[in-house]
Amino acid sequence: MNSSSTAAIRVGVITDVTGPLSLLGVANANIAKMVIDDINSKGGLLGRPLNLHLEDSATTDSVAEAKSRKLVLEEKVDVLLGGIYSSTRQAIKGPVVEGKKLYLYPEQYEGQECHPLIFCTGPVPAQQVESLIPWLMQKTGAKKFYCPSAEYIWPHIMNKKLREAAAAHGGSIVGEEYFPIDHTDYAVPSRKLSPAAPKSSSIRSFPRGSRRSWSNCTIRASPSAAASWSARTLKRTCSDSSQRSR
Repeated sequence: MNSSSTAAIRVGVITDVTGPLSLLGVANANIAKMVIDDINSKGGLLGRPLNLHLEDSATTDSVAEAKSRKLVLEEKVDVLLGGIYSSTRQAIKGPVVEGKKLYLYPEQYEGQECHPLIFCTGPVPAQQVESLIPWLMQKTGAKKFYCPSAEYIWPHIMNKKLREAAAAHGGSIVGEEYFPIDHTDYAVPSRKLSPAAPKSSSIRSFPRGSRRSWSNCTIRASPSAAASWSARTLKRTCSDSSQRSR
């Protein structure tokens, strides 16, 4: 970090402004600008202004790695934030470790990351699954779970933890499928939640846009309960026929 007590602190942010995750990435970029403007309007951090260096990773890990290298080795940022996918975190991590910079990863993720320069601030599966599954089973009577998920690291780990939690409380996983991150047509898989299969539930591991598409299909196809860990926050949704008619 620059030794001058008045020099600007360079803050690098890498997010998916374009590509399938742009719905989230644009929000990340806007919030980064808003927060830094707000901090600077109040005198900065420790009397030093913040300079934002924003880069688009385009929902592509190789692009994220290149942008990380640019920010760390060329722009000489003091701290770097960003990445949504776990694989994107790993792509950003290489140049961060090489350049010995601080990296903050604020997303919920699968855990198992341990490095003195990397701080992961989001919840891990144990903090989500171990509270949601007993609650869902108690509130809905669900015993069988179907897990439609996006195809990347985090959903695989989440579903493994879900399988353990369901079994520990007398439940079971009857289906586990993975779809491309930008997939939106869930009419066919949603039919697996048939009204003829009582006490069933879907647990979804999708980014927000795909989660909405899945919800629209299941509302039409089945009265089964549904729950989702979104790409941002843990949401608990308990739906039945009467609630959906409101």
